[in-house]
Amino acid sequence: MTADPLFYKIFQNLPELFFELIGEGQDNKTGYEFSAEELKQQSYRLDGLYKTSSGYSFMPLYFVEAQGYKDGDFYNSFFGKIMMYLTQKNHLTCV
Repeated sequence: MTADPLFYKIFQNLPELFFELIGEGQDNKTGYEFSAEELKQQSYRLDGLYKTSSGYSFMPLYFVEAQGYKDGDFYNSFFGKIMMYLTQKNHLTCV
């Protein structure tokens, strides 16, 4: 975990701390194993995006995804694309 080695060490050495923080009993800790998984980024392409013109940044963005067949994973993929776009284009910030 290169992003935050301090928290990695804390949760690795004191796994019960996580369960205390989320308000769960320590009985749960024996059923879990702590790790820092590496996730590879998949390439996504939006079917369409209506971006605002210069001077109209107060207006909403519209994401378009056309689906011609049933896909049980549609919403996961669609919202994943939206979140990735907003994050990469600095439209999404956490406070």
